[in-house]
Amino acid sequence: MFACRLIRNHRNPVNAFHLSYYKTNKKIITRKQTTSHLDFCNKIQNFHEKNQHSLILETYRKYKQEPFILPEKTAYTRLLDSFGTTGDCSLMKEVYLRMISSKVPRTDEDFLRIIENFARMSDEDELEALFTDPDFELNSRTYESIFKYYGKMMDNKAALATIEEIQDGIVNPTPRLVCAILLSFRESRRWNKMKGSFSVLSKVIDQPNQLTLNMMIDCYGNDKKIPEPERVDLLDRIASMMKDLGYPMSRLTFELLIDFYGELGKFEKMEESFEEMSRKMNPDIRIFNTMVYYYCKFMNLPNVVKTLERMKAKEIVPDEDTLKSLTKSLQKIKNVEEGAALFNYMKKEGIPVHVSSYNAFLDCYRKKGDKEGLVRLYEEMKENHVLTDEVTFSILYSACRRSGRDDPFV
Repeated sequence: MFACRLIRNHRNPVNAFHLSYYKTNKKIITRKQTTSHLDFCNKIQNFHEKNQHSLILETYRKYKQEPFILPEKTAYTRLLDSFGTTGDCSLMKEVYLRMISSKVPRTDEDFLRIIENFARMSDEDELEALFTDPDFELNSRTYESIFKYYGKMMDNKAALATIEEIQDGIVNPTPRLVCAILLSFRESRRWNKMKGSFSVLSKVIDQPNQLTLNMMIDCYGNDKKIPEPERVDLLDRIASMMKDLGYPMSRLTFELLIDFYGELGKFEKMEESFEEMSRKMNPDIRIFNTMVYYYCKFMNLPNVVKTLERMKAKEIVPDEDTLKSLTKSLQKIKNVEEGAALFNYMKKEGIPVHVSSYNAFLDCYRKKGDKEGLVRLYEEMKENHVLTDEVTFSILYSACRRSGRDDPFV
């Protein structure tokens, strides 16, 4: 055994290792042993970069027989990553135990790699064994990871058992643990259980933290079984509770409220949330896309134009999601007047207009019998080099059939 002291190289912000010479069992560390450590670390790093997991395993089996402690934590991290990728749960556990015995500095992420891998492999026996193993330190983050993965497997037994332990005073309901329990139900989309758990836990905690309240906004917003007026009321109450508790409204909170108010068609409340957000922070493309999406979904096209103008003022360029919403809305127009403002705004601002949007307007002109408008728009398509498709010519052919042979339109 030997001790290694971690020091910082001030010229280079990279950890350097100073190997001190210590006598252990009347032996001195030799240069050969030090070279062996470095050789191992270099090999593991090289194989990891090339995703050669079989060679990592072979190297590990060879070197682990030698009586030395790895001085390089990166090597351990690479081993955990590799064995996690290949699903070798037992080897991950073995490597972590070697880190403990070697007194290598560890973080929550190192342990979470093991937890998540066991959960991903649905290895319940190993997960339960970790709870009773004194070498493994459990904290709220590990609970969170366990509950999250159990939730994805539609298994909330661990979360329900922990609630009982909290009620019995066995487990301390830290804010993070409460979030972990709710996360389990959220991952399995069991909104009723999530609401019931929140009600129970609210009685044993001083006050919910902001993340917990955001999760409840997500819960109430997603629970379609709640009547719409009640859902709106619940969202309002949670938002008010945040303010009463002195929590600043976060970007996540605004994103959730704008999304759910838009889904419920409560555009006044969506606009209020947007205005409040704008006073505290800059809305990003996702917020604008959410608003464009719901305005387009409910065919509130004047507000679509208004939102696009806001984006322009913030110098935010529409992306693929924006264009997808705009195109779908224009495809649903029933008359030219309904979509003209949006259609003309897009062309004026250079926002790409899909051929399907042109086709929708061509069809409106056809149904209206406005041959001049149809021809004018078709000529515009050619001038703008819009590639026509079979739908375009089907509309034109249908319009021609309605006209006589002597009609100049034909």
